[in-house]
Amino acid sequence: MQLRATLSIFALLAVSNGSACAQQGAAARQTDSTRTALSNGSPAASSVKASSAAAIPGSGGRLVEPRADSPHYDFIRRTFTDFCYCWDKARDSRDWSARHFDLIMSGNLGAWKALNPNAVTLRYALLVSTLDEANRDKPSVNGKFLDDMRRWYARHPEYRMEDAFLHKASDAPADSANRLNPHIWSSNRFVGNPTDPGWRAYSIDRMKWIAKEDDVGGIFLDEIDRGTAAKAYRDSREFKGADSTVWQSALVSLIGEISKAIAPKMLQINSAGYSGRDWEKALGAAAGSVHLETLNRATQELPSVWNVVDWYLDRGVYADFVGLETWSDLARPSMAKRYPGGDYASPPVRGKMVQLASYYMVVPSDPQRLGIQIENVRGFVPDSVAMRVMEYDIGHPLGKRRVVLDERDPLQQRARVYRRDFDNATVMIRPVAYWADTVLTNETKVQVPLPEGGPWLRVEPDGTTRPATALWLRNSDAVILVRR
Repeated sequence: MQLRATLSIFALLAVSNGSACAQQGAAARQTDSTRTALSNGSPAASSVKASSAAAIPGSGGRLVEPRADSPHYDFIRRTFTDFCYCWDKARDSRDWSARHFDLIMSGNLGAWKALNPNAVTLRYALLVSTLDEANRDKPSVNGKFLDDMRRWYARHPEYRMEDAFLHKASDAPADSANRLNPHIWSSNRFVGNPTDPGWRAYSIDRMKWIAKEDDVGGIFLDEIDRGTAAKAYRDSREFKGADSTVWQSALVSLIGEISKAIAPKMLQINSAGYSGRDWEKALGAAAGSVHLETLNRATQELPSVWNVVDWYLDRGVYADFVGLETWSDLARPSMAKRYPGGDYASPPVRGKMVQLASYYMVVPSDPQRLGIQIENVRGFVPDSVAMRVMEYDIGHPLGKRRVVLDERDPLQQRARVYRRDFDNATVMIRPVAYWADTVLTNETKVQVPLPEGGPWLRVEPDGTTRPATALWLRNSDAVILVRR
């Protein structure tokens, strides 16, 4: 079978130099109102009204009550994946969530829109594969779309449905009995052929159909990563012996065509376990929005992750910066010795302060272009671990992050402290700077000079403040400072 490369990955990586992909993404993100701008993850600072905030006496800063409708804040954009499945018993929590989150993926999108009309609501879907015949008892156009495919192909006889799938690399016929059938997560799948014209046409039509509902602000495509796709492509008859850039470029260009087809609604892809490789970057650039699952890490190396986030933001790609460690992960008894609370009340609080400071290290001048999601777990009720520090108006960044201390701690681990200044605060973080520096205990603390211009107050997780007369940071530690 002759294979065709549909679009060069390296052309997509040139988005900052005015490539076709960048022009399409920019066109898709052009808006006339705050609501439309937020739906596409694009800058909307000029159309966002000033926050109504009450000064906290003596704090040097201010807590704000979120606006009832999005954008809730001017200095942060909070996001949420609705895996709660508990709202019938937690209606107050749903109301709280609607007042605090600007982007919500999955769940009852109509209910979220009713509570917050300007929220960006994303419908979950699959693209690379579909659940196989054994899963037809619960058909869904989002992930179990074999039946929908049959109906579509019946209306489009110019395409042959079997050509849409990948097949085993053998001498057996390329028929339904010999399709590749990998096991992904908890189900067996059939994998689509991104170079096949029929699969491409059907995929674009299906995404347009999913996005057409008024309560759908966009589509979240899961499993767009090299782990899911690469092995199936390599093992297939269709791509046997082919250079990997053939199927990589085909998938990248398909993502770009879908993004353009559903614009101005958002297309967000989840490439779990980002490494910053060229293909992953090209996929994100083509979509215009990325879900950076597990990348906001409290207990693992962070500076290289910030560089990946910077790359997307510099090219106009909206990013959702998602936490690795959940509250329950950090609350495990085994964490108490490995990751004590230090200057905070508990390990989870310390870890969440690190994730928040990590977000502030990369947040752009328009915070609506970068979301923070510090909990991504099933059954999570958002207000159960709410920290009011996320409602502390630190303002907008005054410059880039910079290293203000670079030495070794008492255990000879790298102690690299980053600082970033904002209108109303200074954020300092000592991330895990190297993958092998894994000790996070109190013995790793180093003294960090307080910034000039004090006296300073520390902003506590509950939004209150206390004097900061000296500053010590452990490996994986952070602090938000405001002037007294």
